[in-house]
Amino acid sequence: MTDLSELSESLSSVAEAGAAAALHLSAGCRRRATATAFDVRHAITTAHAVGHRERVWLRDDGGARFEAEVAGRDPGTDLALLALPEDAALQAPRFREPDDAVKLGALVLALGRPGRALRASMRMLGAVASDVPTHGGATLPRYLETDRAIPSGFEGGPVLDLEGRVIGLQSRAAVRGADLIVPIETLREVAAELAAHGRVRSGFLGVSVRPIGLPDAARRQLSRRRGALVMGVAPGGPAESAGLHLGDVILGLDGVEVSGGRSLARALRARFGAPAPLEIWRTGAPVSLTITPEERA
Repeated sequence: MTDLSELSESLSSVAEAGAAAALHLSAGCRRRATATAFDVRHAITTAHAVGHRERVWLRDDGGARFEAEVAGRDPGTDLALLALPEDAALQAPRFREPDDAVKLGALVLALGRPGRALRASMRMLGAVASDVPTHGGATLPRYLETDRAIPSGFEGGPVLDLEGRVIGLQSRAAVRGADLIVPIETLREVAAELAAHGRVRSGFLGVSVRPIGLPDAARRQLSRRRGALVMGVAPGGPAESAGLHLGDVILGLDGVEVSGGRSLARALRARFGAPAPLEIWRTGAPVSLTITPEERA
């Protein structure tokens, strides 16, 4: 009983410590969700929660209500950045740094504010992985999935460890069929891009590709089964300048494995303006090229 009482007190303390980080989000059309305080001037939530709206309403732990601008969206990670007016300020939460990794089976506390009152849900990390592709063409460096469904209205809210540190944000749409936690390093990367540019920039090569099975010789030599067959090369584009030809099979870009259009898009996310190694299969042998992706307009 003593251990259970201590756990109960610990969870209550975590909820109290994280209360200021969980903001009520109202985006109209009866859509209710939660946003997470990111710094004193910004909050972050899911792109799914804000939809196509340019402004939303937030309510903090003290009941103050203010209108926030949607500074940008990233469908790849299902994140949206919200900018507060000059006369409003949030209490920035403590974050658990990525090098202090959370482990499979760890207990965490999810917070939501679908209405005025703060709500909490204890859960366990049911899956932990790395480099997991999202439905929208991004890659999560860490994949953290909880052991049960995100409660209604909790989407966009913070998930805290038992020391009250935010480890990420709850999302249903980033990976289909998964109630996952978008990790803090992804929140920081995307928030910086959205604050500066309103979107997450990406590169392009000037090619059209389709998935293809590799020939037996390539499978034996490379220990993989698929690549991206080059079906078209745009005149004057990065691919033509690098010497890429019709019929080449793209295997990887800058260390990221490529097996089709979606994985190529993931490899080009936030990668442009600098030379990168491009691995291809050409006429029965692997070939290495150097290519400089250009920023996609």
